Amino acid sequence: MPLVHMKDLLSHAYAHGYAVGAFDVVSLEFVEGVMAAAERSRAPVILSLAESHLEHYDFELLMSGVEAAARRSAVPVALHFDRGANLEAAVRAIRLGCNGVMVDASQSTFSDNLTHTKTVVDMAHACGVPVEGDLGYIPDAADITPQGGYPATAPYTTVAEAKGFVERTGVDFLVVSIRAEQSCPNSKAKLDIQRLRSINQALG
Repeated sequence: MPLVHMKDLLSHAYAHGYAVGAFDVVSLEFVEGVMAAAERSRAPVILSLAESHLEHYDFELLMSGVEAAARRSAVPVALHFDRGANLEAAVRAIRLGCNGVMVDASQSTFSDNLTHTKTVVDMAHACGVPVEGDLGYIPDAADITPQGGYPATAPYTTVAEAKGFVERTGVDFLVVSIRAEQSCPNSKAKLDIQRLRSINQALG
């Protein structure tokens, strides 16, 4: 199946009620493993290259391999640039073939996040590429308190913030915080599914 546009892939998933896994890859071995699992499961997949992992590989070289794997795949594949540092990084990713981009400004103030994200959206949409925005706090292992928990005052995404952010930036997809930990396999955190449901009902 040919390489597919990320927005088409996720719009189909949303309309038909299923999820699409996105996996950050750092080598051709990662790519081969993800593609083997996706084809065995007959499931669409997103191959994602994160700027935070660039110390581990040459972006341009790996992008060539990722695109080749996507084009010869038996299942739909989209190529995503994850957690870029700035507009220039997103431009480079699009030029190299990514059909989805995300520049992470979530650690900035709401206003700065909105401004930076809107700049990326304007550029990417002019190239026909959808943008993922990030609005929320997703704790990881570094955030664990001495008592073994997470900060009680963690700023989880509200419906009003999400609605305003999407309307003012024009992002196509949105990362929200509903109490999901990264890199914490022993976590027993309860996901705030009602918060997610409310955001989804407000934004579709």
